[in-house]
Amino acid sequence: MSDIRNKIYIASENFSSKKFLGSILEKISSEKQIIDFTHRYSVFNGDFAGGVANLAGEFHIRGDIFKGDSDIDSINDRSSEIATEIYFAAEDEYADRKFKLRITHRQLAQELLKAVLDYFKIDNASFQRLFPLNEKTKDVIKKVREGYCLNKESSEDDLFRGLGFHIGSELLADQEFNLLDQFLRDNYSDLVKFLENKNTNFDDIKSYRWISLHMVVELEHLSRAFIAAERAIKYYKGKKSEKEVQGLIVKGFLNFAKLQKDFFSNILM
Repeated sequence: MSDIRNKIYIASENFSSKKFLGSILEKISSEKQIIDFTHRYSVFNGDFAGGVANLAGEFHIRGDIFKGDSDIDSINDRSSEIATEIYFAAEDEYADRKFKLRITHRQLAQELLKAVLDYFKIDNASFQRLFPLNEKTKDVIKKVREGYCLNKESSEDDLFRGLGFHIGSELLADQEFNLLDQFLRDNYSDLVKFLENKNTNFDDIKSYRWISLHMVVELEHLSRAFIAAERAIKYYKGKKSEKEVQGLIVKGFLNFAKLQKDFFSNILM
């Protein structure tokens, strides 16, 4: 295991989704709470695809600080080799490899929410009033955009923290979706069966696909994110030491972990 992977996993021991999401899910005991959770969690995840694509682009154009060992500048930049490992997650966000469809994860999340409302027979006209996004969810979404370096000029520190933020989103998401699936199967088995059989507007894709898909792809995305981090450290030719760079990546991971914990702590409020 590489040094940066080891440091991230050590840091993650205090922020495991099992330590805080499980206790949040146990509080769900009503129709309103399961709908609020589904609504807010699906919207919270909505900007991650754009964030990943943006972060890949931010790295791609920084051939000035990520270099190989050649004396020829035009063949020495290595930034695209970092960007490709980050962008791998975005490729999945904008298409379903299994079904070979250009369907986004955001669309899958919307299909899930629509089916949940259908199951509980919620009138669309009254949904916004009965199940609003709380202010904490709106605030956390802004912080997700900041974490992924959206809408700003990024410094070297921003890039490395952004990479750690991305690693955090992939590592914890794998835990979260598996916990959510188990919780729903244990406590809302009829709802799960309904969602697994509920058609969407996308060929053979069912409404539960957003959850089942994320139980599989996140570890692959995480592996690629770690490769990106290792390459960023290897090719970095700026003024910071390797220890400083690793520290920034870990800090970015912790930024995401704390944000995620804060979000779930307030998701039902």
